[in-house]
Amino acid sequence: MTINLRYKRRYKKNDNFNTINKCHISGNKWPGFAIQGCITVPELPIPKLICNLSSDQISTFLRALDEAKIVQAKSLNEVFKVIVPFLSTPHRSELSPGSVRSKSYTIEERDRDLVLDALEKVIVKIRKY
Repeated sequence: MTINLRYKRRYKKNDNFNTINKCHISGNKWPGFAIQGCITVPELPIPKLICNLSSDQISTFLRALDEAKIVQAKSLNEVFKVIVPFLSTPHRSELSPGSVRSKSYTIEERDRDLVLDALEKVIVKIRKY
């Protein structure tokens, strides 16, 4: 009897989930229990929060969180790898952690001002609590 577990991911453009092929037990050691071939099991999509900031503005905000030590991480790269996969923008459903991280090193003044405006809105809300 051989147990053969192989996982293959197929990525299709604009899919909400990936497909995993699981190849199960093949052999006849157990009578009446011989599964040969593969079954297809859909993965659940990753839940995402829609952030009303652009990816440039998200990168500025996450970099500030890391530098202010509000989040604890080994590196700035880890902050982006952990948080960005769970975010989307109104214009982009998939954000790349590497792309967002690279945008954090060159901050445009307009993006900086928009992030500051968003943070000021948060401060006003917190003061009302």
